[in-house]
Amino acid sequence: MRQNERGRVIRPAKIGRRKAKMPKVAINIRADPGVLRHFRATGPGWQSRITAKLRKAIGLRPSYLARSSRRRILNLLSFHSHRAHDEGFMPA
Repeated sequence: MRQNERGRVIRPAKIGRRKAKMPKVAINIRADPGVLRHFRATGPGWQSRITAKLRKAIGLRPSYLARSSRRRILNLLSFHSHRAHDEGFMPA
């Protein structure tokens, strides 16, 4: 580590993405062309949507709930509620 002109330690920047707590695993599966066409037509993120459908089919919570804290989810819901109120979609 280096020091700047004031003597403070300069830490090297961490470049790149953070390591995932639950990293994805690459697999090969065979699927009907119609199934792939359906999901790919929904645009970017189609693989994540397949994962969400599979999680739901076997009774697991959505992955964003599995790795998020309850407080974070409540804050997100509160933000959207306030935003809807501010934009006139909800009565005062």
